[in-house]
Amino acid sequence: MPRPSKNSSGQKKDPKTGKYRTGRPPKIKVGAEKKVVDEQGNQMVVREIILGADIVAKLENAFSVRATDTQACIHAGISKATLYRFLDQNPEFRERFDTLREMIPLQAKTNVARDIMAGDTKTAQWLLERVDPEYSTKIKQDSTVKELPPMPPNIDLTKLSDDELEQFEMLLQKAETEPQIETDKQNEST
Repeated sequence: MPRPSKNSSGQKKDPKTGKYRTGRPPKIKVGAEKKVVDEQGNQMVVREIILGADIVAKLENAFSVRATDTQACIHAGISKATLYRFLDQNPEFRERFDTLREMIPLQAKTNVARDIMAGDTKTAQWLLERVDPEYSTKIKQDSTVKELPPMPPNIDLTKLSDDELEQFEMLLQKAETEPQIETDKQNEST
């Protein structure tokens, strides 16, 4: 009498591969091939990517704590290319993952609002300093970038003496301040 093709834990042997089945669905399946036409009119064959429920759950978990795509892929055990192909084929998941990414900032805003409503003056002050310029404790800095005049070609600064370098530096500083003086004079005349 032939022996059944089961191992000691009762798993059946797959006749095609000769390996024992675990009963769990694979994590990533490649679906049927589809022929699509890209924007330039070229025909391409695309295989549908099907992610298992456990991978989707891991991605959702990662995105709910504002993980980057790379971090979410590491957590789920897939490549970024697989994630991007899956999202291209399933735009509803892209929207779901984007929504999950916004949960943490929403919860933070909810916590701040709850604390302020409960009378927490430190939280109220913290928020006002960041939102209302009147309550800001930060020192405003001028972030305008001044353009320097173009450098004359073929000047080798290594051949200049210390005195010549000092004179050159003074000229550069003067060139930086002169356009500012002119604009200040124009502002005063208006």
